[in-house]
Amino acid sequence: VSGACIFTDFYVSRDAQKHAKKEYADTSRLMISFDSSAWLFLYHFGVAMFIEDHIDHRRPEAIGYSGSSGGALVAGTLSSGIDAQALSSWVISRCFPIAGRNPFKLLRECEVALDNFLPKDAHETSTSVLRVLLTKVSLRPPFLMGEVVSRFSTWSEIFSCLRASCHIPLFGGFLPYPVPEHGWYYDGLLWHSLFVPW
Repeated sequence: VSGACIFTDFYVSRDAQKHAKKEYADTSRLMISFDSSAWLFLYHFGVAMFIEDHIDHRRPEAIGYSGSSGGALVAGTLSSGIDAQALSSWVISRCFPIAGRNPFKLLRECEVALDNFLPKDAHETSTSVLRVLLTKVSLRPPFLMGEVVSRFSTWSEIFSCLRASCHIPLFGGFLPYPVPEHGWYYDGLLWHSLFVPW
């Protein structure tokens, strides 16, 4: 295990490399982080519903969201304006009966949910508001590294990043999930958020 650390980098941010200035760097902003949680991400939806009901959550200068795996899906729900109550009800009524006891069907249900609920302008409303933690896979050392994405140029890019953050090895196949023009990724769960500066 300790030998694997030689071929591991703890953090990279493709957005920081492209955009030296942070859009909301001059103001203090509340960041709410939803970590990976398997099926327990349904509890995150309870937090999302509370935020929708009690906090002015659509002010990007005041509040932002981050997450990995199922937590990234809930963070994306808030950043893109999806109704958390409607999405969580849909997950419980449709996805859980299909994939609740068969995790090999889970990622397909994730794609169906993203297709049905992710607004077409989600990439615009989520840029600089949502931070998604991914595990980038490379053929050269470092083979694995945590990557944070917070800028999305197209709907398909935010779709791919959210889906990649949930790509569990074995259940999603042995190969990492491709995000066009950026690389191959596994579930953000492989990279604990304590190792990555949010």
